[in-house]
Amino acid sequence: MKNKTSVVVDRVALDACEDGLLVANCAMVKVAEDIMLEDIVQKMEIQNCARVICSEEQKSTLELVSKNVAVIGPDEEDGGKDSPEEEKKTYVINSDCYRM
Repeated sequence: MKNKTSVVVDRVALDACEDGLLVANCAMVKVAEDIMLEDIVQKMEIQNCARVICSEEQKSTLELVSKNVAVIGPDEEDGGKDSPEEEKKTYVINSDCYRM
């Protein structure tokens, strides 16, 4: 799965990929809670994604198989922001190349 705005990785998607699943250049990846930690290590690779939403138990395992991912962890309703003003000052940029 590449170059998508939002991706959900569930048991069906992971089982359909016998050689493993590469998720790359996606803004948001949601990993279903029913995916076992062993399956994450053996079958998943995540590259250049801005946000990976997962359970607290999956977090450290996903950090092992991820490269260039800005945020990995459970979905928080407020995104961890203290105020709406602070939220307006935060920018997430997902790019392979940046030129001025």
